[in-house]
Amino acid sequence: MELEQFVERQIEECGIKFEGGDFRQLIHAFRWCTMYSKPLPEWIADVALQALQFKLENGGAAGRGKTGGHKAQIARDAVHRERHRVAAWQLDRRRIVGGNRADAFERASEYLVGKFAQGSADVIEKSYDKIAKQFASVKNY
Repeated sequence: MELEQFVERQIEECGIKFEGGDFRQLIHAFRWCTMYSKPLPEWIADVALQALQFKLENGGAAGRGKTGGHKAQIARDAVHRERHRVAAWQLDRRRIVGGNRADAFERASEYLVGKFAQGSADVIEKSYDKIAKQFASVKNY
């Protein structure tokens, strides 16, 4: 038996067992499909999509006062990125308007009042540093 035929047979057997109530077979079949670049049968794709959507909405562990799943993390990351963008702009504007680093974060804070990424100058600086650190780590690759 060829490898391709063997893999297809494994996926079919997983489907039969899954229909019989053995939900673990979904994972086994998903692995067979992904390991051997096989298209996902509809019975896998539908359930896998539902699981991924559930994980995005509800998954993830709470930590350091931050609750929510991956969706909440995406929203927090968007806040950090926007604060970084505005702070970088204000830091660059020091050449034109003067002031020091603290002044730039103060201007960024004033600019962001009423926007989704608003925060104090200290909070904006922490977000700026967090994103700058991520950029720095990418340069090292």
